[in-house]
Amino acid sequence: LPQIINQALAPLATTIGTTLSHGWEGLTLGIDLWYGKKKLDYQKNLELYAKQIQDSISEIPENELQEPKMNILGPALDASKFYFEEEQYRDMFSKLVAGSFDKRCNSAIHPFFVEAIKQMKPLDAELMVYFSKTPEKFYPIVNHFLRDKDNSIEYLDKLVFLIDEPVSPKYYSASITNLIRLGLIDVSFTSWLKSVNAYLLYEMDPHLALIKEEISHNSESDNLSVELEKGFLFLTPLGKDFVSICI
Repeated sequence: LPQIINQALAPLATTIGTTLSHGWEGLTLGIDLWYGKKKLDYQKNLELYAKQIQDSISEIPENELQEPKMNILGPALDASKFYFEEEQYRDMFSKLVAGSFDKRCNSAIHPFFVEAIKQMKPLDAELMVYFSKTPEKFYPIVNHFLRDKDNSIEYLDKLVFLIDEPVSPKYYSASITNLIRLGLIDVSFTSWLKSVNAYLLYEMDPHLALIKEEISHNSESDNLSVELEKGFLFLTPLGKDFVSICI
């Protein structure tokens, strides 16, 4: 596999190829120690990972190449040995590794991105791919709550996020919470989107209709109403840098 990388780097400076080759040897050594003799399954994924790194680096114009940022390359290769078997992680780590060789990425790349990838589950990564398509956009999000006759409220579901089709109110909420924790996205409920149809998907959500039906069958529900607290979410500056490098 180091030969695969070196072939990709043939037109590049020898020192750059040597640096990546040494890093790759460290990666594969760690894998051998971790998996022992179990190579049949992960070797194919390792080759795919090598090919993705090769392809990403080959797209960098030669005049934009640099000696890699070792505080990115070293931790990224070391961490990725536990993650490259899943496509989302291979994609993000290969782009992060390539970014360490690219001068154009210097203003956006950050050592924290290694930890951010490690602390995502696949659904979190899918959301970041979705947000990366329109990184400047504000996305509608809601909370479900009960209001009683005294105008007191009780939250039912928080951080309900829908994309194209109805899912459980809790389907994305843990991922949204984690991405907020990582500082990649932020959420506001102090204001909401003014577009007429911004929250139509939430208002027509069959899961919301089911909640309202269940409440209406409650003997104490006469003075209760199920309502939406409207808000929006958006990529933070760190999140925009993350998608520009890793997505």
